Amino acid sequence: MMDRVSNRPQNGFPVDWAEIQITQTVALQNSLLEQHSSLYRWLLGARLAANGGAAVAVTGLTDLGLTAKLLSVSMFSAGVILSIITAELDQAAIQKGLAPNLRMLGFWVKFKNSGVYDEEAINKIITDSESVAKSNRGGKIVGWLSLAMFALGIAGASLSGVVAAQRTAVIQKAK
Repeated sequence: MMDRVSNRPQNGFPVDWAEIQITQTVALQNSLLEQHSSLYRWLLGARLAANGGAAVAVTGLTDLGLTAKLLSVSMFSAGVILSIITAELDQAAIQKGLAPNLRMLGFWVKFKNSGVYDEEAINKIITDSESVAKSNRGGKIVGWLSLAMFALGIAGASLSGVVAAQRTAVIQKAK
């Protein structure tokens, strides 16, 4: 119920405070989307460039055996594919994350217009937001696997190069 004299709902929040919350919720939504978008483009680009560039570079190495090239290129290719899968999982997580933010905005608009502060509804929105934030573990894991494929591809090429150099040294020494 609204106390018309003080412009306060029963729980003590002034209705005018809702306008502040609306403004802050919209600003936060815009800021989060901009930051996420910018960082996301950078991370995806870095994963794709590192794995794709390394795959191209390894294929041009002349002192690396065919098996080593195939294994390294396979690792880098897997890194590229995992990067794309990460992008798909992250996009799904973003879509899930928009709903609680929009419901939060709707909550404050409704509160501003009615003066009714629904404690249960706000707690549900907060719980849903926290749940969504935790739900993209798959995207994070696959992203780290992409980095691991890059590291394994580099390690495979490096170790194969060392073995090839040692083999060449032994052969030359035997002559």
